[in-house]
Amino acid sequence: GDDLSSLQNMAQSHLTARQGIMGFWAKELTREAAFEAMWNRRVFGTMNVRVYLRFEVCGAFMGSTVRHDGPRQIRLEATSESPFTLIEIVRNGETIQKIEPGECEILWETQDGGSGGADYYYGRLMREDGQMAWSSPVWVEP
Repeated sequence: GDDLSSLQNMAQSHLTARQGIMGFWAKELTREAAFEAMWNRRVFGTMNVRVYLRFEVCGAFMGSTVRHDGPRQIRLEATSESPFTLIEIVRNGETIQKIEPGECEILWETQDGGSGGADYYYGRLMREDGQMAWSSPVWVEP
C-alpha cells in the first residue's frame, strides 16, 4: 500500500470506533457555566447512551475533594431507558460494593469505612444492553 490506502484504512477504523457522551452538571445553561462544570470535574461519561447520573460522597458532588473522618456516606442516583444490571462503587480502583438492581431508576445510599487514608470513589454502571456509564471521582482526605 501507498500512503493513500493507509489513510483510507485509518478513516474506516475511525468510523467504526466506539463513541461516548459526556454529561455535566452546570448551574445554568450557558457556555461559561458548562466550562465551569467541566473545569470542576462535575462530569460523567457514557458509551454513547443517555443516562442521568448523580454521585456524592460525604455530601460532596462528583469532581470534588472533601475532608472527612469516619464512615463515608455514598449516594448514587441514576436513570436510563434500559435497566441497570450492575452498579459498582469503586474505591481507589477496587470495587468495594455492588448491586444488581434490574431497574431503570436507581437511588442507592450506602457507606464505607474508608482505607484509613486518602481515598477516591466513583460509580460504575452497566445497563442490560451492555452499555456503561461512569461518574467522576470524589476525593476524600482524612
